[in-house]
Amino acid sequence: MEEASNVLRRLIRCLVALGLLVLVMGQAYAKLVLLLYGGATLLDGPGPTLLRTHCLSILLLAVNGVTECFALATMNTQQLDM
Repeated sequence: MEEASNVLRRLIRCLVALGLLVLVMGQAYAKLVLLLYGGATLLDGPGPTLLRTHCLSILLLAVNGVTECFALATMNTQQLDM
């Protein structure tokens, strides 16, 4: 169990580091990405705010998915039946 918790800890550290990088770059370059992708029409309105919010949700969903999968993978049959 100790080895499994060490693997999870390292995995989450790497995931959070990568997610924070995406979050920081997404905040800084949201307008540029939207300008390159769809032109000036996407810059008007809520486009940049939605993209910035999506970068945050990527981080949260990634951590949630990894921890849930890891928990289900390390449970025994009695814990799964509960």
